[in-house]
Amino acid sequence: MVKVIEGGKLECETIRALLDFNVENKRFQTIIEGMGNGLMVTNEDLEVILHNPALMQLLELREEIKTPTAVTEIIRDEALIRTLKKILQGKVDEGVPVTQEIRIGERTLRAVSTPSLGLDRNVFFRISGTLTIFEDVTIFKEFDRMKSDFVNLVAHGLRSPLVSI
Repeated sequence: MVKVIEGGKLECETIRALLDFNVENKRFQTIIEGMGNGLMVTNEDLEVILHNPALMQLLELREEIKTPTAVTEIIRDEALIRTLKKILQGKVDEGVPVTQEIRIGERTLRAVSTPSLGLDRNVFFRISGTLTIFEDVTIFKEFDRMKSDFVNLVAHGLRSPLVSI
């Protein structure tokens, strides 16, 4: 219960609390927008409720995502959508992120998904959505392919003289 000791004291404390919240919210927003990796947060209905500009670029989306938007409208990868549904149903090990690769055009993205927790009425944590970080790993996949090609070329080059001998 809140007591009003002086007429304006409660009002000043409320205004200060709102201002502090607004400052923290702006800091949080600046951090998210400055991230180089894509960030997507969904709610328990599998709707995107938070994202950053890097996500737009990595998913090659031209139009701004209106929140909330069904994740199926921006993600076409069925395996990732199934993973997000499993996370929401609690069918993945708690504390263990699910990592998978998806293809978007010519890019290969690593998607790391984990549950987003919220409080229920009993002050216990429950899964209230998902958090997914997207990272462009196209260059690493290309390096891996080049390494494999080189090893195959060297192995073939060594086998050919041995067959003649």
